[in-house]
Amino acid sequence: MSDISCLLVSTGGVRNLRLQLLQITNFWPIWQVVASVNIALIEKELLRGNELARKMGKPGIIAFPVLLAIGAITGYLTYTYFTAAIPQEGIVNSPYRKNLTISTANQSSKTSVHVDESKFSKVVTIRISQGASVQGSQNYDPDSTSAQSGALIKWVNDDSTLHTVTSGKDPSDTDKGKQFDSGYLKPNDQYSVPAANIGKGEHMYFCQLHPYMTGKITVQ
Repeated sequence: MSDISCLLVSTGGVRNLRLQLLQITNFWPIWQVVASVNIALIEKELLRGNELARKMGKPGIIAFPVLLAIGAITGYLTYTYFTAAIPQEGIVNSPYRKNLTISTANQSSKTSVHVDESKFSKVVTIRISQGASVQGSQNYDPDSTSAQSGALIKWVNDDSTLHTVTSGKDPSDTDKGKQFDSGYLKPNDQYSVPAANIGKGEHMYFCQLHPYMTGKITVQ
């Protein structure tokens, strides 16, 4: 078979292969028959291979641009959807997002208390610090203070988000908000309540939106 392979490569044609094989086997007549049969099989397989190559030519030409188009579409869709998935400042698209709404109860408790500061000789100011919504940061400043019963206690929201000033230890306190409740304080909003309305003693308060924010006011 190695001689046949060499001849196939050197001549480059089946007809020349037939002639050379017959010359090689001329000294062995019995092998001429075998060589003829083998050559016939080779011719048949080569013709089948040529026909297959012609059939595969057009699909190959068509497949290349189709693959290019599929690649381009895949790249475009990948870029589009990945770009859409990048978080953007100020835009929150989440099925779990719930916008805060000011309830009627909290709003009424805030607006129903109107205090004329000019009637009080002493005003104790407590500020809600910038960044107070971040747990671990300073929140009410000062977080513990005292006031005389004739003074006015005022809270000012210096933060950039909503907060509340609600009497009680935490959200689970059954008496929360009974002594005072600012409702939702927007940035720069303030809430005032006379110390006499709160009553003497130590009074805890917290932010309903950020329960880890706590403070204490002592009325003397």
